[in-house]
Amino acid sequence: MSEVVLEGILPGDEVSVDAENCVANFVSDNIGDNRQVIISELGLKGKDAANYTCGVIYGEANILEGT
Repeated sequence: MSEVVLEGILPGDEVSVDAENCVANFVSDNIGDNRQVIISELGLKGKDAANYTCGVIYGEANILEGT
């Protein structure tokens, strides 16, 4: 995961991403580029984190052939 952008955070609120327990799974195990990934268990931290929620995130990644 290269970057997560939080949207909807009010100015002055202290909220950041907590990826310590996140889980990422490919939707398919087929080799190729731009394969869909589902990222769950991504948390939030900071003084105002309790005021926000973080849902499931969808992204893309490559699956390379093993050697």
